[in-house]
Amino acid sequence: MKIFNSNRYTKEGKGIDKNAPEKHGFIKFWEIVWLKKYKLLAINFLYFIPNLIAVFFAVLSYFVSTSLFYSLSSDTSVGSSQASSEITTKLLFFVVILFTVIPVFAVGPFQAGMTYILRCFTKREPCFLWNEYIGKTRSNMKLAIQTCIINCLAGFLIILDFAVYLALSSTQSIAYGIFPPWMLMISLVVLLFLSSLFLIMTMYMYPMIVTFRLTLKQLYKNAMLFAFLKWLPNLGILILDAILVFIPLFFINGNWSLYVSLILYAVIGISFIGFINMSYTYPTIKRCLIDNYKADKSIPEGETENNE
Repeated sequence: MKIFNSNRYTKEGKGIDKNAPEKHGFIKFWEIVWLKKYKLLAINFLYFIPNLIAVFFAVLSYFVSTSLFYSLSSDTSVGSSQASSEITTKLLFFVVILFTVIPVFAVGPFQAGMTYILRCFTKREPCFLWNEYIGKTRSNMKLAIQTCIINCLAGFLIILDFAVYLALSSTQSIAYGIFPPWMLMISLVVLLFLSSLFLIMTMYMYPMIVTFRLTLKQLYKNAMLFAFLKWLPNLGILILDAILVFIPLFFINGNWSLYVSLILYAVIGISFIGFINMSYTYPTIKRCLIDNYKADKSIPEGETENNE
């Protein structure tokens, strides 16, 4: 009988064509997101709890800069109305979330642990979520703490600088008129450029921490080189991150925008935006440093036990 024909079970299937074209990066990204959706939720939860420390410092920095702004401004009506109060609260959440998902304010060792997991997702490598997260948190402790302290101080200064600029440029400020408009415009351009440069650098730092054995000097040097290497695409990713944080805050009416943003941040926002950044930054790091081993004196993870 044909139903018992052995050729049906011994005949080779189509298999995977080795010459098949590689899928586009955008399609690969969403495939990984779908396959790893539950692990993205899990790593987001694991990181969200210790990252509350970073959120505290972000909120503190914002309140300090806001106090400085109001002390330089003679406009006592700012924040008195419900509308201005709502805008101030939304701006607070925007700064807190953006500066923690980039990440500027971050608990360095735990950020390194999450970054390693996201790198495994990008490379489609298997990983044991809890073991790898805790292991990489411990093994990258020293450099991650140093990076955390420097970035938090820099983030605080960035927010403070913007507060001072807003106070000096406000027509209601007691300091208005001290500097001519052209000087304020130049100051704004410089401030935006330096702030964007630093934020882009932070996107490369933790992927390099978990991939190479680096000194602190090498880390910041390489991060700056990567920031300038593809400036416009880097800036595009930074703007995309800002838009993803901005949309739920300013396109949902009332206090619901705050609740929705906080829920998204706590449930999936950190890991999802982190995975976007990792999917973009790691191929650049691989091409420039791993595949081109002469480009840098740092040691890939596969050749050292430092990160194991």
